[in-house]
Amino acid sequence: MKSWARARFVFSILAILFPVTVLAAAEPATTAKPSATKTAAPADSKATVTKTKTSVEGVHPSRATGRDTTVVGAMREQAIALKALYKTPAVWAFLDSTRALPDPGTRTIYFDSTRQHFYSDAQVKAMSEGDRAKLMSRPMDSNFYYNTRYGTPLAYARALDLVAQQGVKSFSGMKIVDYGYGGIGHLRLLALQGANVTGVDVDPLLPLVYSDPRDQGKIGKNGKLTLVNGRFPADPGIADQVGTDYDLFISKNTLKHGYIHPTRPADKRQLVDLGVDDSTFVAAVRGILKPGGYVMIYNLSPPLSRDDAPYQPWTDGHDPFPRSLWENSGFEV
Repeated sequence: MKSWARARFVFSILAILFPVTVLAAAEPATTAKPSATKTAAPADSKATVTKTKTSVEGVHPSRATGRDTTVVGAMREQAIALKALYKTPAVWAFLDSTRALPDPGTRTIYFDSTRQHFYSDAQVKAMSEGDRAKLMSRPMDSNFYYNTRYGTPLAYARALDLVAQQGVKSFSGMKIVDYGYGGIGHLRLLALQGANVTGVDVDPLLPLVYSDPRDQGKIGKNGKLTLVNGRFPADPGIADQVGTDYDLFISKNTLKHGYIHPTRPADKRQLVDLGVDDSTFVAAVRGILKPGGYVMIYNLSPPLSRDDAPYQPWTDGHDPFPRSLWENSGFEV
């Protein structure tokens, strides 16, 4: 077992190819809200600003982005600052891809009084006048498009940097699936590098936010982006949509021990229901990966709850699956 940054990480498990590599890391965050995290340099790191020749498809690396106050403009500035914290050309290219992100504009989402059922503009137009009158609406601007409820997509840079340090020189040409993707931003950044990316989530709001035909399909010159809504692998139809032959399975702040195996009673709305037992889930992950593929489970968590405080399942960010299960499923840890 190795610690990537002993001063900051609770644990970091590197499983090296049996044929599949599993990487799992849980990092304590300084904020009580685990989904809105900031990526920072490990305490013992030596960060150096490096100018690279990485480029984004269709965007020359020397093109000045200029300063603007839009969400995309702010993300581009953040990406420039973050490059000093990471070690790999693959992640530098991931950050450089912000220069090619589009401004999606504002989309309107409709919902009922329960806030459990959501509708797109096209669906609402097909309703009767009476049904439309019962709905409420909310505009979703570019901030929600990229950050949703979980913060900047650039927070994926640390997890991807750990993957790249295993010898992945570029995400171009890779087939990647994100379990519990939560937002499209990082998927677009990977696709802009030429990756074939699939995002899987159960949130009923996401298919409506990303309902524009330009949100999926071909991205950049060689990238592809697909979004799947439903439970993998519990629903066979969803498993079929996800497909196989992936180079990387990644999951950030979703596969937490506290979400799946809470140690104290918790509100079911705060938990993740896999729909299958642990062995079936891990076997399904193994089944969609190519030989030599990687699994990255990366969780950021606030401090653990006190014994006398209300239980917060997101504070337990350890790998929910034991080492023996990974090994017995064909992984070498």
